[in-house]
Amino acid sequence: MNDRIFDRNIYFDIATYDKLSEKNIELIDLFNVLLKEIVFQYERPLVIQTEKKNGRKKIYRFTKINWDKICDMILKDEMQYIYLFPDPDTYDEFKYDNPATALSITCDYNFEMENYGSSELVANSIAFSISERLIGKLIPEEIQNRIVNLFKELFTAVNGTTGYLSYEYYYARWSPQASLLEGLLDLDYDFHSHNFKELARGYYWGNIISEGHIEKLGGLDFIKKQAPCYKVEEIKFNNKKNLYLQLTPDINNYSDDALKELKKFSKPILPEEEMDKIIENEKRGMSRKYGRLVFD
Repeated sequence: MNDRIFDRNIYFDIATYDKLSEKNIELIDLFNVLLKEIVFQYERPLVIQTEKKNGRKKIYRFTKINWDKICDMILKDEMQYIYLFPDPDTYDEFKYDNPATALSITCDYNFEMENYGSSELVANSIAFSISERLIGKLIPEEIQNRIVNLFKELFTAVNGTTGYLSYEYYYARWSPQASLLEGLLDLDYDFHSHNFKELARGYYWGNIISEGHIEKLGGLDFIKKQAPCYKVEEIKFNNKKNLYLQLTPDINNYSDDALKELKKFSKPILPEEEMDKIIENEKRGMSRKYGRLVFD
């Protein structure tokens, strides 16, 4: 296990309380753009792991026919999870901690939680990652721009409530996952995601916050003037105001000091840090080494 390789990934995660099956064809079109402009450029054989709402699981080889079939099932409200990743038969999956690329789509997580008797609203999720094994340790500007644009477009298409984009070792997995910060604080996704309307998932190179976060941080004008970020961009849709905060011009170049400043600014919308839990869960220093979390 100690020999496993922890690659960095460009990773984004978008949370929404809307059912993805209720979205129009625009969402499917954006998935196709993501695959065409990013994933297919690296010519890796792919598989698609699925689970329908009736509990039936199936793995497909990626072909246009199979992908179209799955997209149709998404729109028919039949799908629970979709996970697209490289074919394990084509590489040593036990050598690396993460797949070279992955797209995770949770269509209606509330359906599953209803079966467990949860009364809380549980967020659905879209997560995507691509490893430095494919795109190189220094991410080209063109790739950065494509991924940032798709991140913002997908957030808009699914009526997102919060989202983040980073370059560290986290990667997209089969089902929604706690962020690294949430994990250190023992905040389980299933029972914490109803707080996403007011709490961000952490502090990252790229962040999208919505109205509940904006209000707690002092309002649009204050954030635009005071946020310690290279870019603060307004994103409007459905008569809602959201902000995209980007820490630096280049995802290859952002410091721990810059993250500390963003963390300090974002404190009103971050989960409360319980240092006892952090110290207990941080014994090996993995999040400092691989996850770009900063602590005083």
